[in-house]
Amino acid sequence: MIRLARIKSVIANQVANLPKQKFIYSILVIPLYFFSNLSFAQSLTLGTTANFVMFTSSGAVSNIGASTLTGNVGTGLGAISGFATSTLNTSFYNNDADAAQAKVDLLIAYIRLSAIPVTNTMHAPAFGNGESIPSGVYSIGGAGSIAGVLTLDGQGNIDAFFILKFEGALTAAVASRIILVNGARACNVFWIAEGAISVGASSTISGTLIANPGAVTLGAGDTLEGRMLSTDGALTFGPGLGAIPLEMTTIPIACVPDFGNPILGTVANFALFSSVGSVTYAANSGIIGDVGANVGTISGFPSSVLLGSSHTANDTTAQAVLDLQTAYTQLFNTTTTNASHLPAFGNGETLTAGVYAIAAAGSLAGTLVLNGQGNINATFIFKIDGAFTTAAQSKVILTNGASSGNIFWVVEGAVSMGTFSYMKGALIAHNGANTMGAKGNLEGQMLSTAGAVDISSGVVYRTNFCYNFSALPVELLSFAGECNNQNIALKWSTALEINNNYFSIERSNDGIAWHNVGSHGGAGNSTSIQHYSFTDVEQYNGLSYYRLKQTDFDGAFEYSEIIAITNCLEEIAELAVYPNPANGTLNLHFTGLESQILQTSVYNLLGELVYDSEFYTPKIGLGNKVAGVYFINLRLPLKNIMKRFVMAG
Repeated sequence: MIRLARIKSVIANQVANLPKQKFIYSILVIPLYFFSNLSFAQSLTLGTTANFVMFTSSGAVSNIGASTLTGNVGTGLGAISGFATSTLNTSFYNNDADAAQAKVDLLIAYIRLSAIPVTNTMHAPAFGNGESIPSGVYSIGGAGSIAGVLTLDGQGNIDAFFILKFEGALTAAVASRIILVNGARACNVFWIAEGAISVGASSTISGTLIANPGAVTLGAGDTLEGRMLSTDGALTFGPGLGAIPLEMTTIPIACVPDFGNPILGTVANFALFSSVGSVTYAANSGIIGDVGANVGTISGFPSSVLLGSSHTANDTTAQAVLDLQTAYTQLFNTTTTNASHLPAFGNGETLTAGVYAIAAAGSLAGTLVLNGQGNINATFIFKIDGAFTTAAQSKVILTNGASSGNIFWVVEGAVSMGTFSYMKGALIAHNGANTMGAKGNLEGQMLSTAGAVDISSGVVYRTNFCYNFSALPVELLSFAGECNNQNIALKWSTALEINNNYFSIERSNDGIAWHNVGSHGGAGNSTSIQHYSFTDVEQYNGLSYYRLKQTDFDGAFEYSEIIAITNCLEEIAELAVYPNPANGTLNLHFTGLESQILQTSVYNLLGELVYDSEFYTPKIGLGNKVAGVYFINLRLPLKNIMKRFVMAG
């Protein structure tokens, strides 16, 4: 349950940090999810938006009365007012570079949250009135409401997450209360409304509120541990008490490797493209990928987000025209493997890879599952000899390695996607318009050889883009070393590599100063397990620390965790502590007999005992200790070993 004391604690812990820094990106240890041995996972990130307690991509932001807020406040386009009498631990961003980045990060977060599979579609639109619900992804096919008390039960799992999606507005009655129990945390709670969000007075709310688009309003006396976010709409708060969650979200996002299909040529870079026709992304649309019109105009609503380039009548569009026509011809002439399917797709069916031909107009309604059967190259081609329409709320779901880059809808005529359609793949309208209704969601491309391309308040993202924002482009399974004829033999393995050029091996004698001792080429792009080894032949005394520096082809790089290797020349009982400075967890490496350790103690600079154990453990959790200098002492039968280390702030 959110209590006033907890909100005050949030404010107290973050007051010193927020004004000093815009956002800290943390490198996480990300678990590998063997989803048919083809997918990996990363934790959801809100990017710069994580530090905003109030942000809208377009709209006014206002406060009423004397509120207390911790978290940045910003708008991509609009006025900020009413905060003069409030207690603020925040910074303001208005139509500047930081707001522009938050606008992009909000779009990405919305797309990622929308892509997480739904686990519950049976809940009534009304939540609360004393009920308790377990973790999951809830989807309501219309407007929703909260009243009374709603308990979110983590069931003992601190990584439990609650995502509640409403295909309409969300309202919370006066004195509504969201209570978190059994490990549930506000950082893993998201309320997503396809419309406005309104919370009545004297309510207590946990989690991030996202209106896409729509206004977000919290009434007088409300308490919020979370965020108020809108892709297009005004934000109103107060007087009340609000703070962003203490922790970062730990919601996993599964991604299927998708290196694209070369059949589209240069047009593969486009999210929206027409050879002859106008291209419009109106009313708060979000586009990840280029947009282009070779003969026609391009127009976009001011509140829309375009994460890509815009091309009209240039060499790029001229080449895209040729490549689109070539792709259409090749796809339409591909040998049919299934000519017996009915013109209507969906309604809960599952299809495997193949070339499906319909000698008439086609349609999609309900749910269509495309099963890759464990093959990341599984290709689905749908040839429709007529127009193609999708009903409202129709969905294409990919499983077992199927990827949007290998799905093609080749349509002889117009393509029309209904409201709230969730589509996958490249939709090619040959001599027809290609349109998407309000709140559509397409992981793929909208293309036309001759016709307008138009979306309204929807999102189109060219491919599965998770890799662009993962903490590491390489999934490292292991990294270890051992003595081998007085040399250090290092070995490491990867499960997945994206754009990996090479590894550098770096060594340090103190865990602080590092120098390069060699390099090893990477596999580039790989979805199979790769094994690497390197031998450090330099002679040295004492302990050494090693880390890997992984470098992409574009020059971007990241570091692995640090490992400590025992001296290979002689056996000396020594203690190594790392990383130094430490951040939450201190790693120990003792070269003697661990059974001889009688006591492990940690003292602060004043000599006060802050940790004590009769046992040796390679990791000590010190996440609740204040920043400063500490000493760790190992008591042995004949001597003590003491090391100095620093706890980071």
